[in-house]
Amino acid sequence: MKITLKISKSVITIFKLCLILFALLAAAFLVYLAYEQYIIYRTEQTYNMLRKAYEKTIETSDFQWEKGKMNTGVLAEAFIKNLPVEKKCNFTNDGTCFPKQAYFTADALLTKGKSLSMNYSYKVLLKNGIGITIAVINPSCELLNNRCGEIYVDVNGPFKGPNRLSRDIFDFSIFKDRVETYNIEGNHFPNCVYGGGHACAAYLLKFKNRNYKSYKNYVKRHHLENTNMGEWLE
Repeated sequence: MKITLKISKSVITIFKLCLILFALLAAAFLVYLAYEQYIIYRTEQTYNMLRKAYEKTIETSDFQWEKGKMNTGVLAEAFIKNLPVEKKCNFTNDGTCFPKQAYFTADALLTKGKSLSMNYSYKVLLKNGIGITIAVINPSCELLNNRCGEIYVDVNGPFKGPNRLSRDIFDFSIFKDRVETYNIEGNHFPNCVYGGGHACAAYLLKFKNRNYKSYKNYVKRHHLENTNMGEWLE
């Protein structure tokens, strides 16, 4: 009887430990899901805000892309008038409006261990704590489909990590008449998986998750070729 009692206590103890472990894992998973939804919500919210703000900007500004006179300062100063700005850092790169560097994804084949410098971008911190950079990349933007500028958004702010493209930093494109997600045409899998983290906002807003590698399986299942991620959002 004594032996039986000892075994019973051991089984109960193990069972209790398993329950505790299961509860901890469940709690961690719920925290993970909540954080995923937080990143998705903030990214989607910011994207919609940028689109509306730029629509107002081009209505009230006389941008002269075709004359090659556009520069980052002119674009940014006009743009941020339509954004809820808490602080302007201009071109200062001290980490108060945006991280000093945006790191590429760990899976990037050609950019592993490297980072993207933000020295030449105009930086602002929004009232909701989101950091934004704005930069002109084509001062002679002649056609509507030319990519004229770029925006980087740090959705959890400059003081929280990991400051990595595709995780908390996402990029968007500025055209003459609109802002869109940054898309790479002609890829059989997202550029964000192996290209450093660019173009991940398009995937995030379509599939509502950051499981970027699953796109490769998506392509195989649907026998897709030369897929443009921008088409998913239409």
